[in-house]
Amino acid sequence: MKANLSFPSSRQSISKNRSLVYFIPGNPGVVEFYTDFLRSLRALLDKTESDTAYDIYGRNLLGFHDGDHEPFSGQNLPYGLDAQVEGMWADIASRRYGDSNDTPYDSVILVGHSIGAYVVVETFHRQATNPKAGLNLQHGFLLFPTISYIARSPSGLKITALQQKWYLPGVEENLHHIARALLFFLPQPTLQWIWAGYLGFSSAAAATLAEWLKSRDGVWQAIHLGRSELRQVGKDKWDDNFWDAIAATGTGRVAPKFFFFYGKHDHWVDNSLRDEFISRHHARKDSPGRPSIEVDTGDIAHAFCTKEGKCTGFHSIRDHMS
Repeated sequence: MKANLSFPSSRQSISKNRSLVYFIPGNPGVVEFYTDFLRSLRALLDKTESDTAYDIYGRNLLGFHDGDHEPFSGQNLPYGLDAQVEGMWADIASRRYGDSNDTPYDSVILVGHSIGAYVVVETFHRQATNPKAGLNLQHGFLLFPTISYIARSPSGLKITALQQKWYLPGVEENLHHIARALLFFLPQPTLQWIWAGYLGFSSAAAATLAEWLKSRDGVWQAIHLGRSELRQVGKDKWDDNFWDAIAATGTGRVAPKFFFFYGKHDHWVDNSLRDEFISRHHARKDSPGRPSIEVDTGDIAHAFCTKEGKCTGFHSIRDHMS
């Protein structure tokens, strides 16, 4: 299972500017699920690049690749949501030179899916209040963003209800051990066949999922992060000024702007909260920098990256980059 994916531009030597498109996955934080999506984005950008060369890079969330950490234990727990934000922010800063030793990227564009969108927003917020030197964040693209009250989403409500109904002392703390024991009896090819044959995953996504399920710490990391998400992702804590792309006078820099892409019916997003957020910003018509918000009118699912042919429907990312 790959820890990162890289799709560099072929126009680096002839373009005036260089920009890094840094992708942050959802939970489970396995970037290999998004291979087709990032390849499709690369192909779209190749058709439109001119003055700016866009390098695409994405990596796993922390703890989802056994090679990036010591084995988890009671003394070495998986990464929670705050640790993910800090770790990804540091990694973005470390990538600002790309493969060049002396020329930094002119700008960095962040793309996040699901809880990865929350990591994107928090990265912008922390960079604005306590910046890392030389990190010029330009835009944030938020796909199926879970940035407020995950516990109130349809899936969040179901998980909460199950926890209350089937509560037994010690079960929640040892859920990762129970899951690992059950998975022990299912060979990797069997898991791959189940996910592809019965749940409609693409063959590549099914193979990636099966490999991740059989990894040493991946399931524990996903469960731990999921609990952290339900606890921490609550009220929208960013005011309207944060979302506005208004450049400071005399800086000569492009102000960051956010682009939202919501699902029509997303089981990880409360529709009423989504609609309230959209209405709030539509009402601010006089704000030149208010975020761009789009709701899917088709049938793109939250887990779009696991299905065949569902990874090419986000032309708005390409259209808004230049």
